[in-house]
Amino acid sequence: MSSLGSKRAGTQILTGTVARGAIEDMAATVRQFFSLDAVQLEPGDYRCQIDFVATGSTFLYRENYPRRTHLRGELLGDRFGVAIPLAGPAVRFAGEEMNSACIASAMTGEEMDLFVEAGVRQAVVLVDREMLHRRAEASGLPAHVLRALDCRRRRMPLDTRAEAVGKFRRSLVGLLNAAAQGDLRLEAAQFEEFVMNSILSAVDVSEAPVGLPPACILVRRATEMDDAAPTVLRITAL
Repeated sequence: MSSLGSKRAGTQILTGTVARGAIEDMAATVRQFFSLDAVQLEPGDYRCQIDFVATGSTFLYRENYPRRTHLRGELLGDRFGVAIPLAGPAVRFAGEEMNSACIASAMTGEEMDLFVEAGVRQAVVLVDREMLHRRAEASGLPAHVLRALDCRRRRMPLDTRAEAVGKFRRSLVGLLNAAAQGDLRLEAAQFEEFVMNSILSAVDVSEAPVGLPPACILVRRATEMDDAAPTVLRITAL
């Protein structure tokens, strides 16, 4: 299999695994998403694997880097993407070191510059850029958060809530593991909704505004209450 798929409308979830034995093959695997110049910076075998879950507009994949690597390029197709660290050393992206409170992000039209040490594993999530921005506006997120998702922004790394990124990470790993075992019980619309809400929840680093909270904050609070409850909460209690 040479690629993960294309961006087109659809209601099915596609899952799979792609194994590669060279850095050039890894870059070619994601060529429908990225225009990449990938360079291996140390000698040795480059055996990597990509596990993915995809719909018509939303893509999730897990990748590993067996050797130190430099990647430079651009995200294609009017998309917005974030990278969630899973294991290994910190990634250096756009001149900054990434962690759970600051994650790599890119959108079409921006130039990415990424240094990855051997042993890094990360999950990459790609969504429709305009759809994400519309949802952020409809959720009533603060202006500085909207600017961080806008194509005119000046900084690519995203400041995030570490606890929200941690929860997002666990959910993504669970989805990918379930997909690998053929046990992913999720509709395409549910998957897309989950990814969009998780991204907005992670980047919403402000306190709730006075008045009616944005939808993403309500969802986050309800989820946090449910997680903390010793028993299952009823809807009326939430």
